[in-house]
Amino acid sequence: MATKSPLTNDHGQTGFHDCFDLLRNAPIGFFISTPEFSHSAITPRSSYLKVNPALAKMYGYSTPEELIGSITDIARQVYASADDRTKLSRILENQEEVANYECVLRRRDGSEFWASINARAVRDETGDIIQYHGFMTDITDRKRAEQELRQSEAKHRGQFETMSLAVIYYDGDGKVISANPAAERMFGASESQMIGTKQMIPHWKVLDEDGKRLSEAQLPTASALQTGQMVGPVVREIIHSENQLNYWLSITAVPIFFSGEKTPFQVYAIFEDITERKNKEIQQKYDIEELRETRKSLELRLQQAEKMNALSRISAGVAHEILNPLNIISLEMQIFKSMDSLPPGMQEEVDVCIKQIERIVAIADNLKQFSRTSRETLVLSDISSIINELLQMYATQMRIEEVEVSTQYDAQAPSIPVDVNKIDQVLINLLTNALAAMEGMEIKRLDICTRMVRSAGKDYLRIEVADTGTGIIKKDLLRVFDPFYTTKDQGKGTGMGLSISHGIVQQHGGKIWAENNRQGGATFFIDLPVNEADKEGQPPRLRDDLNPTCHVTTQQS
Repeated sequence: MATKSPLTNDHGQTGFHDCFDLLRNAPIGFFISTPEFSHSAITPRSSYLKVNPALAKMYGYSTPEELIGSITDIARQVYASADDRTKLSRILENQEEVANYECVLRRRDGSEFWASINARAVRDETGDIIQYHGFMTDITDRKRAEQELRQSEAKHRGQFETMSLAVIYYDGDGKVISANPAAERMFGASESQMIGTKQMIPHWKVLDEDGKRLSEAQLPTASALQTGQMVGPVVREIIHSENQLNYWLSITAVPIFFSGEKTPFQVYAIFEDITERKNKEIQQKYDIEELRETRKSLELRLQQAEKMNALSRISAGVAHEILNPLNIISLEMQIFKSMDSLPPGMQEEVDVCIKQIERIVAIADNLKQFSRTSRETLVLSDISSIINELLQMYATQMRIEEVEVSTQYDAQAPSIPVDVNKIDQVLINLLTNALAAMEGMEIKRLDICTRMVRSAGKDYLRIEVADTGTGIIKKDLLRVFDPFYTTKDQGKGTGMGLSISHGIVQQHGGKIWAENNRQGGATFFIDLPVNEADKEGQPPRLRDDLNPTCHVTTQQS
């Protein structure tokens, strides 16, 4: 049994007819038309029975009457594709009504437009469709906007997928919603692994330029969402939480708003890998610092060389002037000592004088060291053996003072050419200073080691003597090798020991310097060259062509 439309009366006429005059001035196009389908056959043509002015205008006609008189075959004259009319008719046949059916229609002048059709089939008492009642709206502008949006999205997606910079989109809660292939490559994670995570960069720690780890609230994306303003570009270091790989990135976060809104609903971040550039900047910074330190060191060495040159000239003259009259005094003392008539008490006084003369001679010999007049032959020697012999000499003192001694020697170190007596003098100075520095300390430890190093294309044997004493304050660290400079109490040091040691090491073609160590004490370093015999088969000789210079570093523990 056929079902009547709610708009159908008992005479087969619909209420739509009755109210059509009320819809005449509506801005939406209303229509009543004949159908293509009936129970018995397909009607070859369909036409409009009633239309309002809005629909006539939509099709390009001046009046409803002009449209009704002109369109005698809706499927052929109105629809850009007759299949759309056929599809619409079949839906109405089977479902009675259709809502928001979108298709392309044709105007009077042949131009096309998009329309959205809402219609209902009206049947008679036999169940046959006799009319279509409905309305339509012109959606051309909307369809054009949708098309432009699709094209824009496709273009954006193409750029998003192919751009070399990493880009990640986040929603208003800071969760990842999209990531391009560049981001996948940069961060070693697929887009599906990133989506839904709330970290700015999943699996990576973000640090500022000072190395401080940033919380989620301090990240550029969080700031952009909170303030509604673009953040960046800012430089950040990222470190992978598992393999500890690190990169330097330039990050820019840009908020996205709905029209008229002040709160962003999304934010996207652009990541540029600047690791290579940043590493160059860091290296350049280090190079500048190293250049400054080198310049400072050279200035100090020049000042030290000038002092040592002046001292060399003075010490040679002083030693000569002292020894000449001292020889006469010594001779007179020997004559007095040989006299049989000399009273016993006087004999003891003469012995005291002779002993003090010997002391003066020793001091003069130390002064002569700065004149560099001696040219002793160097002997290939095992440095570890020299150190062990000296430690044996100090064994009793160290045991009494409860000093723990640790030695570690490089088993591959060769014998090197040295003046054993002079190297003994250097090491004795260092050991004596170390023991003095550890007086009164709770922990007393002396670490001595040797190892091979290479510098400026040459091999050196390095000797390190480290103590757990009071260390050397910065201002003294710069002057410890100055002649007559001492930090010891008056009467406990002359300030000559390290100066003479420095001169000896320099004459061997080596270097000596001091640093403070992590234990709070001082470490002295000596680099002695590993030389070969000269071409004539003669061992190398002490060098007197060098001005004593000092290499001092100011590293503090």
